Amino acid sequence: MKRIYYVTPLILQSLIWIPIRFLFWLFIRFEVRGLEHLEKISEKKGIIFASNHTSELDPIILPAGLPFLSRFMPIFYTSREKSFYIKSGYRQNIYGGVIFKLWGAHAVYSGLKDYEKSLVNHIKLLNAGKSLMIFPEGRISKDGQIGEARGGVAFLSEITNCPIVPIHITGAYQITLKEILTRKRKVTLTFGESITIKKKEKAIETYKEIAEMIMRKVEVLK
Repeated sequence: MKRIYYVTPLILQSLIWIPIRFLFWLFIRFEVRGLEHLEKISEKKGIIFASNHTSELDPIILPAGLPFLSRFMPIFYTSREKSFYIKSGYRQNIYGGVIFKLWGAHAVYSGLKDYEKSLVNHIKLLNAGKSLMIFPEGRISKDGQIGEARGGVAFLSEITNCPIVPIHITGAYQITLKEILTRKRKVTLTFGESITIKKKEKAIETYKEIAEMIMRKVEVLK
């Protein structure tokens, strides 16, 4: 991974923090809960933020919810490979490419059936002490409800020994421009207590089962 992609997310996320926080407060009545749970997390480790996914705003909501120049900044992300967005209209010019990487999103290599190879970029980030936001559902919810989770989030926590902080975003599902301009929506970001997935001594629980457990913790935060 090029060094520039470690630096630009901090610059960009810091530069837009004040205007985004102001716009969120002004138009969507933005509220953040549970920040006290982050105070208990060691500064020596990376951290995984596991969130439900209901809107394209979600990757912006998390950094906007952290304190300015928080020690958890910048936030890095998982994304699909650029080829996935070829038939996505204007999104193909943004998603999965250089712009995504400059913001902090790095591809998951799908189809390999090997977590270590698929998530190699994110393992490096966490081992370097970075913060990673991951959506265990793997896609935006179609009905606003939490869907089936994938096991990558549990694997990352186990192999890097990094804690997972469940977070729940409410109020962003199918939000419209009209609702934003008329201030009819309230968006809430809630942080839960951290979880650490220890090295498995027995294979009773699969990564997918653990990921489902994590998403149940996400769900009760709303």
